[in-house]
Amino acid sequence: VFNTKKEIFGYELLYRAGQDSVAYDADDRDSATKDVLVTAFSEIGIEEITGGKKAFVNFTSELVLHEIPLMLSNNILIVELLEDVRPTPEVLAACRKLKRRGYLIALDDFVYNEEYEPLIYLADIVKIDFLKQTLEEIRRDVKRINSGHRKVLLAEKIETYDDFEFA
Repeated sequence: VFNTKKEIFGYELLYRAGQDSVAYDADDRDSATKDVLVTAFSEIGIEEITGGKKAFVNFTSELVLHEIPLMLSNNILIVELLEDVRPTPEVLAACRKLKRRGYLIALDDFVYNEEYEPLIYLADIVKIDFLKQTLEEIRRDVKRINSGHRKVLLAEKIETYDDFEFA
């Protein structure tokens, strides 16, 4: 993950079943995240992987509700809520607890929906997938997200220099 100056801000840690895997290939999202966490934080070592930079890790509702992120350092971990995490009262309470404990929260593959306003309010970072929407849809969503919230917006899946400049 780069900042606007093309400097490394952090890394997104993604599950892959094997060395030849090129895309998400797990059967169970909870198990996939647990595997990433064990590998990155215990087996290899998160400092070795990120060099002290931030680590974005995908979390499901279940993992957030079971307080799994609290087992890890808030200095490096960014709790990335998957796009299917719903803003239920329980999830919102768990996210507020994470925020009180100093964790950053990111919303993954975000497409604006009014239902998600409570999560937008709690989030520090909103990730917008450039392959899922047109530039006009992105422009519209950014206005909605920033209306009263002013979040860090993270453009993902940038494939061209024009998209980079737009972002």
